[in-house]
Formats: sequence, C-alpha cells, structure tokens
Amino acid sequence: MADTVIEKLNVIMNHLDSKVDCIRGVVLSTRDGLEIASFIKDLDLNVQLVNAMCASIVGLSNRAVSRLGMSSLSKTVIFTTDGIAIAYSIGDAMALFCILDQDANVGLAMIEIENAIEKIQAVM
Repeated sequence: MADTVIEKLNVIMNHLDSKVDCIRGVVLSTRDGLEIASFIKDLDLNVQLVNAMCASIVGLSNRAVSRLGMSSLSKTVIFTTDGIAIAYSIGDAMALFCILDQDANVGLAMIEIENAIEKIQAVM
C-alpha cells in the first residue's frame, strides 16, 4: 500500500497507464516546471524537458485565456503529425501533461485522465 504522497501519485500514474494504452508519457509538475511525479513509456522523451514544456504551455494558455476575457483554463490540446499532447491546469500550483499516440481516442483518454486528476487532487 502506498504511504507517501509521491508513492500515491505514482500509483495513480501507473493506474492511468494501465487504463489508457495510447499514453506515451504523463508528468505532473509544478507551474514552474519542476517534476512532482511522472510515468514515461517513450524512453526518447526527456522528462525534464517535458515538465518544462508543460509549465510553458499551461502558462501561455492561461495568459491567452485571460487576455481574451475568458474564464479559467481547463486544458490545452495540441494535435501534431506525431501524436497528441494535452496539458491540464490543476489549481494554481500544478499541471498535468500527457503525450498520446497519434491514433489515440482522445475522448476516452481525456475521461481517464480527468478521473486521475480527481484522484491527484484528493491526494494533494
């Protein structure tokens, strides 16, 4: 049984991976881009860079939403020719970044990711 917060977060990340086959990697980071927890299947991914990009994407998306006079950011989805990246804003202090395969069922993946975010918020 997981005792520490980090162990509990890692259990949540591993469970997410078992529920969503198309995930290449997922990181939970601070808004400054520092890693809290991660699960990376794609060994070519630089975890520090992924955390930094997560913080950058969420920060820029928050600024854009604010400038447009819209309510708070929920998530940013980026479709590329190689895959899909989803950055979630979690409160004022954290962000979750998922990298999915190109052929991922984004809707189903987002349901599982959002379930994991609820569990993360309960732990934190």
